[in-house]
Amino acid sequence: MQKKLIALAVAGLVSVPAFAQSNVTIYGRLDAGLFNQDDAAGHAVTRVDASGWTTSRLGFKGAESLGNGLQALFQVETTLVNDDATGLTGTGRDTFVGLAGGFGAVLLGRLSTPVNSWLADFDHADGAPKFKVTNVSGSNVFEDRGNNTIAYATPNMGGFQAIAYYSFNLAAPEVWPSSSEVRVGGIGLRYTAGGLDVFYSYNNAAKALELDNHTGAISYDFGVAKIMGVYMHTGGDSWGDNAKQYSVGVQVPVGAGVIAAGFGHDQNIGGARDVDQDTWSITYKHNLSKRTFLYAGYQRQDPDGGIARDTYGVGVAHQF
Repeated sequence: MQKKLIALAVAGLVSVPAFAQSNVTIYGRLDAGLFNQDDAAGHAVTRVDASGWTTSRLGFKGAESLGNGLQALFQVETTLVNDDATGLTGTGRDTFVGLAGGFGAVLLGRLSTPVNSWLADFDHADGAPKFKVTNVSGSNVFEDRGNNTIAYATPNMGGFQAIAYYSFNLAAPEVWPSSSEVRVGGIGLRYTAGGLDVFYSYNNAAKALELDNHTGAISYDFGVAKIMGVYMHTGGDSWGDNAKQYSVGVQVPVGAGVIAAGFGHDQNIGGARDVDQDTWSITYKHNLSKRTFLYAGYQRQDPDGGIARDTYGVGVAHQF
């Protein structure tokens, strides 16, 4: 689980005691690269961009022991835009306060859905914004963070983990009347054992927007290669035809790096009949240390009846 919160609640939940009492950890990532990318009209633009592989961010997190195995925990995290003057005014990421113990964790704030927390682990390029093949069209609107959210995450039970969440208004403050809000809830189930990793998530949006989503993914690490696949189905009364997506990928370790390739297909994008797109990508990630890596990649988006768009790029990322 390389992403976001429920990253802390699920992967980090059981590691909460590693935080010293009343200690605050400052952490972050910086990522920048040089990219040649086609715009919607097919015109190539060369530029330096932030967050080509992993989102640049700055965060603060910590925990306090309350006794009897109970912990209070918090996290404040924001996007960093490190290629212009925007700086700290980027989008707010997972920010919450909560309690954790042997029962699991209960968190309140702005939180990732299970899809947003886990999907990158099943993309050949770790969900890299410039090179991914999963949910490229964004039709799976549940790969997101929810405002006004409460979530419960179980502890790890023999490789099995579960999350349940509910947002009282996904992308804005709660308002009156409540019929104008987009209320979203769902569950996520994940099982990891040996080389096997599999997850399923059901999500529902109600009130102002009526949508249902099923997302499933599986991967298996054979040592010499890791293969993965994802299937997503999103639909609702106002969408007409359902949006469907699938992707497959492979990662092959080579020395200190990983060569990877992936293919994804988006069908009925946004619920519009026959608005489809294929995406191909190949990447290389080279680890210079446990905290710093170089990357290079190519992605091609090929919509039916539209203009194909190519992205080439190289970059560097550092975690602190």
